[in-house]
Amino acid sequence: MSDVCWQCQKNNNLVYKSANLPDDQKQGRCRKQQDHLTNVATERAFYWDLVKESKVTAEREGVRLGQNDPCSRRIAMHYSFDFAQQVHYPSDPMQPGPVYFLTPRKLGIFGVHCEGVTQQVNYLVGESYNTSIASS
Repeated sequence: MSDVCWQCQKNNNLVYKSANLPDDQKQGRCRKQQDHLTNVATERAFYWDLVKESKVTAEREGVRLGQNDPCSRRIAMHYSFDFAQQVHYPSDPMQPGPVYFLTPRKLGIFGVHCEGVTQQVNYLVGESYNTSIASS
């Protein structure tokens, strides 16, 4: 597994495979990757500006995670979220022998992170809850 984005992986593969190509094609592939990295840097700077503004707002307004009325404050806050699919854990601790480790259950973790407060709430979704529409 790699921590680079899909576009970076594709661009890097093109650069790796350009050894026997003419120089103008090599430069084009390198330029494409450099343009992508410049765009990523701009997006990352924008993201960090939003996080910084959220932290200032949270401190100024005394924002804390907890139960609040919807739209009870006229502020802007930045949230990030992610879904971790198929986190495995053993399903039956009373099951004897090595089979216990061979048949894990799957658990989805949906995390919502409030950037201003720097706290995260995780929602656990068991494998018995199907959140997709099955085609028939």
